Amino acid sequence: MKYVVHLICLTFFRSVGAFHAFNLSRSRLSIKKIKVVHHATTTTRTTALNDMTNQDNPIWLTSNVIKALSQETETTVERLAAVHLDVTYYQKSLEPTMYRINRNSKDVLKKAIDTQCTSATPLIIQDAADKTVRWCSEFVQALNLCPWAKLSLQSHNAIRIKIMNQSIGTDAMEQLIRDSALELISLTDSGDVDVNVGITFVIAIGNDDVDAGDQAFAFEEFYNFAIDLEDRMFDEADAAHEQMERNEDDFMPMDQLLGDKVTIAPFHPAWHFAIEGEAGMNPLNYEKMSPFPTVSLVRTSVIEEAGEEVTLRIGQHNEEKLTEYGSQRLGALYRENVLRELD
Repeated sequence: MKYVVHLICLTFFRSVGAFHAFNLSRSRLSIKKIKVVHHATTTTRTTALNDMTNQDNPIWLTSNVIKALSQETETTVERLAAVHLDVTYYQKSLEPTMYRINRNSKDVLKKAIDTQCTSATPLIIQDAADKTVRWCSEFVQALNLCPWAKLSLQSHNAIRIKIMNQSIGTDAMEQLIRDSALELISLTDSGDVDVNVGITFVIAIGNDDVDAGDQAFAFEEFYNFAIDLEDRMFDEADAAHEQMERNEDDFMPMDQLLGDKVTIAPFHPAWHFAIEGEAGMNPLNYEKMSPFPTVSLVRTSVIEEAGEEVTLRIGQHNEEKLTEYGSQRLGALYRENVLRELD
């Protein structure tokens, strides 16, 4: 194996906060100690957030407008979207439906406004983006579950959110995760985004078109999907490195290998750690609970550079903090600050 896989905790399969999460699936010690069960949860305010939710009038553009802007600015659609847009929405396929301009991309904002090519804000998508950022800011950062969270939130171009409808399925989500990983690698390698703070969230929202019997995004199924994808990304990287050592030339192109460059981690509104003999809600569930089925992507090099000792301390801190708060207090905080549900 050509990269480092850290074991944070021998009891729980856990991430280092919601931002820089460790790949632990290669360590089956942690998996064996988990009993994954379904757990019904309700998913979720405080004031100042980062720039992503402080937009009084967020500017949304259709894919056709983005294509027109790319011609005007002599920039490819891919680069325009990667550098200047912070939220992308996929409604029925992997062809983007809507984009939201990063408020810090002043030139693109001005051009969109001057040409009167902006679109009405899709409220459901705006709400999904806002909930995700509030989760990062007012839960993960507020509880200091991830030491990188504050820097990512305060950096103007660090966070990207890809929102897809569950109706297009997990195969499409896998491709979106792979495409987002390549985008993250490109942005951080080029210096457009600081490698230490760059993060992408791929989230799946439900809609009326979703078959009520489709369980692909239920907790256990989604968890297994993410772990399987993680394993295959590792295997692809391993196989390519082994083929290179044997001087074979039929391995996957190096620029398509993701397993040793990007770390993915799943989160879910119904996340539930179940320990043998344990009854009731475990406060540690809130370390991996998110408003929507979500996969986060960060550069693996950042995690490896932090070192195992640091990550172990983060895991210990999170366990102590969440246990101190308790499930009832965490639930109230999550509902009020993230979901904005008032009791």
